[in-house]
Amino acid sequence: MSDIAVEPREIAIASISCLLTPLASLKEPYCVFGSAALSLLGVNVGPIGDIDILTTPAGVQNLADSMDAPIARREPSDRFRSSSFSTIATQAVPIELMSNLEVRHGDAWLSVWPSKVVPVRVGSHGIMVASLTDQMRFLKLFGRTKDKNRLAAIEKHLTAL
Repeated sequence: MSDIAVEPREIAIASISCLLTPLASLKEPYCVFGSAALSLLGVNVGPIGDIDILTTPAGVQNLADSMDAPIARREPSDRFRSSSFSTIATQAVPIELMSNLEVRHGDAWLSVWPSKVVPVRVGSHGIMVASLTDQMRFLKLFGRTKDKNRLAAIEKHLTAL
């Protein structure tokens, strides 16, 4: 018996499907970003470890409540911090909800929020995803090896269009 390969886009869809109805009724702004969002936009970034959703503190509260997930205050790392955070376990990969995300750039903390979101159809729902331009900006700010690899994947994707 052989393993069946599952595409990253299918993993993202399977994981986020539990939040489609809560996201559709969310009154707070939000966006999916990171590897799952890139996969939903057609960029081949390889495996997805989680689904990142950026919203307001009230948005984190509403989405976490809809899934009976606790909200934790995470201690900031040397690189990232957010005012509220929650992880929702799914059968595929976890969903991470965060608000007021900031990344350290030199001595300053910079806000991570998209200037443009684009709708992506998932089943009968549309979910908001940070634009490729914003995702590239985020990845440059984050600056980790995996972020540089994702930037290269976006550039390859854009070249192929």
